[in-house]
Amino acid sequence: MMARTYLETQGRLWPDLVGTAAVPAADPATIAARANDFERRHRCSRPSWVTSSSKSNTSMDTKTPR
Repeated sequence: MMARTYLETQGRLWPDLVGTAAVPAADPATIAARANDFERRHRCSRPSWVTSSSKSNTSMDTKTPR
């Protein structure tokens, strides 16, 4: 599972930070929460940071004359 591998790797790289908000412990609850959050963010129709107003102001907007 990607979340477990990520947390275990971060724990090896920064052992002093394990158990903090920066590098939470790789316990089943944390792993499940990370995996669920990743899935939720990547299965939505568009990223949560894209708003209707910012979507129309992109440089890829083909309806805006150049």
